[in-house]
Amino acid sequence: MAVDMKQLQLQVFGNSQLVVNQLLGSYEVKKPELRPYHNYTKILMGWICDVIIQHVPRKESKKADALAALASSLTLPNQAQVTIYQKWVVPPPNEGEREENKLEHLMAVFEAEKEEWRQPIINYLSYGILPENMRRRTEIRRCAPRFLYYKDTLYRRSFEGVLLRCLWEDEALQALQEAHSGVCGSHQSGPKLHFHIKRMGYYWPTMVKDCLDYARRCNTCQFHANFIHQPPEVLHLTVASWPFDAWGLDVWLQLTTSQNGLKMWLLRK
Repeated sequence: MAVDMKQLQLQVFGNSQLVVNQLLGSYEVKKPELRPYHNYTKILMGWICDVIIQHVPRKESKKADALAALASSLTLPNQAQVTIYQKWVVPPPNEGEREENKLEHLMAVFEAEKEEWRQPIINYLSYGILPENMRRRTEIRRCAPRFLYYKDTLYRRSFEGVLLRCLWEDEALQALQEAHSGVCGSHQSGPKLHFHIKRMGYYWPTMVKDCLDYARRCNTCQFHANFIHQPPEVLHLTVASWPFDAWGLDVWLQLTTSQNGLKMWLLRK
């Protein structure tokens, strides 16, 4: 489009650091399926006098990222249902005539959200609703007696009888940060961190695995951890090439000359 418009100065912003550095020449294009696009882009850039390519992180270009995701989802058949809704600030004069064509402009956007692990249990405890999957039905019925839903908060009874507050993904990450490296955190190992969070009164299903991974990926723990003296490979015994090869013996010999009577000592090893 810029070539057709004869735009002599063009600024290109991309959220892919790999593609931007490949176009700038810092990175090499190694994938064969990307080389035709790269060569064609170089040809288009040659037709424009001045092209500036800059990298913009994805978090700073949320609107453009949402539009790109929407455009890619429209190319998939029967995968996304997108509708356009035209809202009038001032009603048009021919409202009756437009009522028939309004359905052509009505649309609804459905976004598939990640299911929260607490919601099926809350639905069963509050309304007796179970999911359609038979396996999930059995799991929820089996674990539901250990949970309590009170004042819009889900709790889980521990083996000691203490009620642990159930956390979602974002809340669990915040609890890991505070317990491991927060004000009162002492950079505990994974099992110790899991025990500490349970003592704080929190629970989520994957807390053991999350604690181990978080402690293993901690930058400070990797810098200040004890040095491991274990060799990288298994040590093997050295086998002698022949018997008594590694033995040594020092022998002193006394030599006496007949003429001068001098004594000489020789060392043989």
